[in-house]
Amino acid sequence: MYQIPVGFHFMVDFGFSDDDSRFQEVGGLSAEIGTEEFTEGGLNAFSHKLPTGTKFGNLVLKRGMFLDSKLYEWCRKTIQDFVFEPIETVNVVLLNEKHKPLATWTFSRVW
Repeated sequence: MYQIPVGFHFMVDFGFSDDDSRFQEVGGLSAEIGTEEFTEGGLNAFSHKLPTGTKFGNLVLKRGMFLDSKLYEWCRKTIQDFVFEPIETVNVVLLNEKHKPLATWTFSRVW
């Protein structure tokens, strides 16, 4: 069995069989709800904020350690060969110092 360095506190599952990828930093785990201000007709003293839609940040993975080359092959095929195959589900798991899961984020149709 291999030892995982303590600095890698995010495990990312790309859905490839036997894939185990660790990253030191994961960004873009955010969501923002946009709003639009609406003023009542005839009564300028009252205004309401209404939701307009949700925006999600770009998932950014930094300083990765790959124990399997299937992710590398997927990146190579996408960049060099222009073969676009979106990954159906990506799970980002925050790990504690004993590498036990603390939180999980799921992303769908990743490219």
